[in-house]
Amino acid sequence: GTTVYYNTASTGTFTVNASAADATSAIQKINFPALGAFSATNGGDDATSTYSWAYNWATTSTQNGTANVTAYDNANNTRTAGFNVYLDTTAPTAGTISASENSLYIYISGSNIYYSNQMPGTETLTLTVNGVSDSGSGMQYVQFPDILNAGSSWQDTAAPYTKDYSITSATNAAGGATCITKDNTSNNANTNTFQIYRVISENPPTGVSFKTTSVGAAITPSTWQPDRDPYVYWTAPSSSTGIAEYQYKITNIDSGADLVAFTSTGANTYVQIANNTLPSGKWRVYVKARNNVQVWSSWASNDIWVLGGPDVQITYHGSTPATGTWYQGTGEQFSFTSSNLGGGIGYYKYVINASSDNSNSATDPSSGTQWSSGTLQLNIPNSKYIYVHFKAYPTSGTDPGASYIQHFGPYQYVSTSRRLKHNKFFDDNGALTPLTP
Repeated sequence: GTTVYYNTASTGTFTVNASAADATSAIQKINFPALGAFSATNGGDDATSTYSWAYNWATTSTQNGTANVTAYDNANNTRTAGFNVYLDTTAPTAGTISASENSLYIYISGSNIYYSNQMPGTETLTLTVNGVSDSGSGMQYVQFPDILNAGSSWQDTAAPYTKDYSITSATNAAGGATCITKDNTSNNANTNTFQIYRVISENPPTGVSFKTTSVGAAITPSTWQPDRDPYVYWTAPSSSTGIAEYQYKITNIDSGADLVAFTSTGANTYVQIANNTLPSGKWRVYVKARNNVQVWSSWASNDIWVLGGPDVQITYHGSTPATGTWYQGTGEQFSFTSSNLGGGIGYYKYVINASSDNSNSATDPSSGTQWSSGTLQLNIPNSKYIYVHFKAYPTSGTDPGASYIQHFGPYQYVSTSRRLKHNKFFDDNGALTPLTP
């Protein structure tokens, strides 16, 4: 064209070519004008076709506008034609970087780009420089950085200015990166800097804890307690990419068996163990987090011990026997049931004993007989002081202590086979009973 841009950041040369013809007297010469503060041989006459002039600018040149070449014929008739020489020292607009991806293993947050070291294949990250323009010499290219350490950067000479990067788990790109916009006189500007991070680990959740309800009382970890459908809470970790999902599992501490395998809670930082499904025993609840580039954290955990309170019910001939009252019969039995047995309680140990002096009212049944299921039937001894003692145990784990003991009695019973004279009944100690047939 007829326009030249130059930049005084350095010296340089450009050539102006002209052509002319005259059918009558022919062309004598073409005069090329002097330009503002250009170097030696700054303009002059060229009498030889083809007509041209090489201009050399300096770092102090000032030409910034239109200049005219003049053609002379041999009769000194003239005609002019203009060309433009503009000083361009203004950088193009820097533009802004945007990033896009279609991958579970790449995550973009503002000017930060994260990618996983655990991606199974090759994923694509696309960078685009938007809003680039130059009102002077025009855009030459946008240069994209060598973020993958491949040994060279890459230039895009036409809009839209984009670059696709192929990333694998072995890619070791990290740190800040900036794109460069350059115009045709080598003025340049830097875009906003973006940061790229290789994510190799994630922080685990913290503060795994338990409550009786979503707004209920806190449950003390590693302490026997009766709640079988607690809420489990945890605190989200500090994460550069953000957390996409949590998973939890529940494992029996003594056997190592999983009651609940890895189960997602989505983005929720809590879960309820619903419908009284947590059996008696010692349980460890594990929680882990997955971030937005598919990297899982290590586990956080806490322990909850489940043991329902002893809830034994006693009946005699279908009714609850009264303490301190004499009963009589032949081969009679007490019946015992527990709604928690096999769920919140693993099993009971029990002792039934009798004495004449009420010395067995607080017997510890830890060495007694085990009762694990169903209804327990116990024969009633003949005695003035009959007690039955139960102690609840978890399915597995340590002795829960004295607070899980339940005592029944005293009851008084005499067999009808002990009928004596005068239609009176006597207990084992020879005392007259209040029973009168």
